[in-house]
Amino acid sequence: MHIPYKVFFIAARFTLTYSRVISHRLNPEQRVCIMTGSDAKRLLSRSDLDLEFLASLQSLSERFDSLWWHQLLPNRSMDLLQEVLRQTNAFIERHKPWSAGSSHLSRGEVLGVCLESLRLLACFLTPAAPHLASSLFQKLGLGSSEGCKHEAVRPLCKGQ
Repeated sequence: MHIPYKVFFIAARFTLTYSRVISHRLNPEQRVCIMTGSDAKRLLSRSDLDLEFLASLQSLSERFDSLWWHQLLPNRSMDLLQEVLRQTNAFIERHKPWSAGSSHLSRGEVLGVCLESLRLLACFLTPAAPHLASSLFQKLGLGSSEGCKHEAVRPLCKGQ
């Protein structure tokens, strides 16, 4: 599959995941938890799948850069982003934030992790689709220039 098609599918899945996370029905307060990497590790440590998801987010930069810039395989880097989106949706399904008491995580914690995942995905879409990435940042309430800044709140990135 060529990159434009992959970007299209990523954008469509991003939009579906985003709409689930910001739903007023699911999150009437429109609030989420922002946490550090160590907080996330502590919260997600009860499940191997959650720890795998966290590790995937924490290593995304290194893996994406390797595929896109070093191995010159931009199509594979888009596959990587699709996989992270699948993991994000699986995370939502596992923790069922729409159902009280179905998870040890609060609704805000689940949604916060998901929004951080979406922010990271928008960052990595920038080289392939800068206008799309800018639009995604705006949906997340971030300016296109601040979404990937080192100073931006990056709860799940290593070293923060």
